[in-house]
Amino acid sequence: MDPDVAAYLAELQAIEDQLGSWEAMVQSFVDPSEADAGLLSAEAAQDMIAAGKDASPSGLEWVEGAGVTMTQQMADDWTGSEPSKIAVGERGGQYRRKVEEEDEVVIVPPAIVGPFDPAGPDSGGPAGVFDPGGWFDDDAEIDPINEGGLPKFSKEELVYARNLLEAELRMAGFDNAAIGRMMESWIIPRLTGTYVEETTGVTMLPPDTAEDLLPELFEQQEFKNRFPGYHKRLDAGYNAIDVQDYLSYETRFNELMVSYGLDSMITESGTTAKEYIGDLIGGNVSVAQVDKRITQGVAAVLDAPEEVLKQYEEWYGSEGENALLAQFLDPNADLIDLANKAGAASAGGYAQRILGSGIDQEMATDIADLDYTNQQLYQAYTALAQQTALFAEKAGEQDFSITEEGVEYALNLDSETIQDMEARRRSRSADFQGGGGAMVSGTTTGFGSANA
Repeated sequence: MDPDVAAYLAELQAIEDQLGSWEAMVQSFVDPSEADAGLLSAEAAQDMIAAGKDASPSGLEWVEGAGVTMTQQMADDWTGSEPSKIAVGERGGQYRRKVEEEDEVVIVPPAIVGPFDPAGPDSGGPAGVFDPGGWFDDDAEIDPINEGGLPKFSKEELVYARNLLEAELRMAGFDNAAIGRMMESWIIPRLTGTYVEETTGVTMLPPDTAEDLLPELFEQQEFKNRFPGYHKRLDAGYNAIDVQDYLSYETRFNELMVSYGLDSMITESGTTAKEYIGDLIGGNVSVAQVDKRITQGVAAVLDAPEEVLKQYEEWYGSEGENALLAQFLDPNADLIDLANKAGAASAGGYAQRILGSGIDQEMATDIADLDYTNQQLYQAYTALAQQTALFAEKAGEQDFSITEEGVEYALNLDSETIQDMEARRRSRSADFQGGGGAMVSGTTTGFGSANA
C-alpha cells in the first residue's frame, strides 16, 4: 500500500472515537452534495467501509485537483500551522479508487441506429403516445413501471447507503427505535426496489443515490410524529422551517422551561413539550415571543402571592397552574392580551392581599394598561394601606373608598380623584395645626391629622 494512503488511514482510525463509528467517520470525508468533492470519493469510502477499520484497503490513490474547491470562507477559516497551498477557486486533492484499466468505449455508428419508433405504453394507434389521447385512452393497456423491484445497489453500496441515511436521521434528532422502523418499512425497501407506494400500489424504482431518498423523509409518518409543527406550519401558510432550526427551537424552549421552573408543570399537565413546541412552531410563534409570554404572563402570576393566581382564575377561567401555562403557550392567544390579563390579575390580587379587599376587573384592566410591575404594585398598595385615616370621613366630607378612590390616587388613574385626595390631605393638615376634631363618619377615629 502507498505509504501516504497508509498514513492517512492511520489518521482516520485515530479520530474514529470522536465521530462514534468507523462508517460515520469515513462518510464525514465525503461531500454528499457533489460526487467528486471531499477528501474521499464515494467509491473510495465504500471500499474503506467494506474493508473495515482493521483491514488495509488497497487500490487507493491520491489525485491532485480532484477534491473540493477552496472557497474564500474556507480560506478565512483555515487553521493550519502554515498557509494553505490551495488558492481560492482551486481544488484540493482526493483519495480515489485506482483505475486499473479503462473500459473500451464502443461507439455505435449512426448507420446502425434503428429508426425512431414512437410506440408508447398503449396498444392502440400507430403513433403510440404521440397519437391524440394516447396517454389517456381508457382502453390503453399500460405496462407496470416496475415488476418486483430492480435493485441497483451492490452489497457494499447498500451498506454505505444505509449508514449514510442512518447518520442523517440521527443528526435530524430521531432515536434508535424510530430509525429502526424507518429502515425496515421505508429505507431498505426503497433501496432494493421493493417499496410499494400506498396510494397507487405501484412498486417504486430504487433511487440513483442514497441522498435522493432524503426529500421523501418529510412525508414519512415517523417524521410527522417527531416534528409535529413542520406540516402544521405549512398548512397554516407559513414558510418551511429547517430541521436544524426546529431542533434549536426545542433546545431553547426546554431551557426556558427549566430556567423558570416550569418543566415539572409540563410533565404534570398531560401535554408533552413536543406537542407544545409543535403548536408554537405551527403558529409561527418565535422563541423570543415564548420568552415574553412566560416573563410577562406565567412567571408574573406564579411568582406572585396566591391571591394573584386566584384572581386570574376567577376572572379568566384558567383553573390551576397547568391550565395557566397551557393558556400562555397557546399560539392562537394574543401576547398583548395575555400580558394585560396577567397585569390585571396582579393588580387585583395584590389589592386583596395588602388592602384586605379586592378591586373590580375594569379598574384592574386600567391598571394593567399602565404596565406596573408587581414590585411597584406592592409598594403603592403598602403606602396606601398606611393612610387608612384619609378614608374615615369626617362630617361634611365626601365619601372616599380605599379600594376605589384610594387606588386611583395611589396609582395615578384619575386626575380629578388625585386633586380631591390632595385637597383632603391639605384640609386634614390644617385641622391638625388648628387643633382638629374627633368627629368622624367612618369606623376609624381621625384625631388631629394622625395617619393623614
